[in-house]
Amino acid sequence: MAEISNFYQILGLVNRQDDSTITPEQLRQAYKQALLHHHPDKQVASRTKTHPQAPTVDEISKAYTTLSDPDTRSQYDRKLRLDGTCGRADAATRHTGMETVDLEELNFDEVSGTWIRECRCGSKPAYVITEAELEKTADFGELITGCKGCSLWLKVLFTVEE
Repeated sequence: MAEISNFYQILGLVNRQDDSTITPEQLRQAYKQALLHHHPDKQVASRTKTHPQAPTVDEISKAYTTLSDPDTRSQYDRKLRLDGTCGRADAATRHTGMETVDLEELNFDEVSGTWIRECRCGSKPAYVITEAELEKTADFGELITGCKGCSLWLKVLFTVEE
């Protein structure tokens, strides 16, 4: 099996792994393009020699199946964040400098409907959390988000009232 960093990379969406606005149609299009690009019948001998790490058709299908279902995608995204890779091709990114806080410790901006917090690096607002992000991770009761101005991370703990 090929050692591809993640499903977003397999589908050519590595620059959009944090983008919650990827539509099902865009995902389907990326899946089709990946299949066409990496299909064994379409490969030229010299091309496979230069790209031995190309994903298999099974890996492409698994990536699409996982990312096309909102629940499995949410679990997969959470796993990427907890593994420290955050979906990036350079798996060296880690969550160093992570602070853990409760959601109540963040300021709620009524105008934008987001929770915000400054960072010690001086960015204002450094951490911005939307309702949609909280809904994605509601089953886990925690959300990991990065500072918009530096490499620090914030783990936000919360409970969902039914």
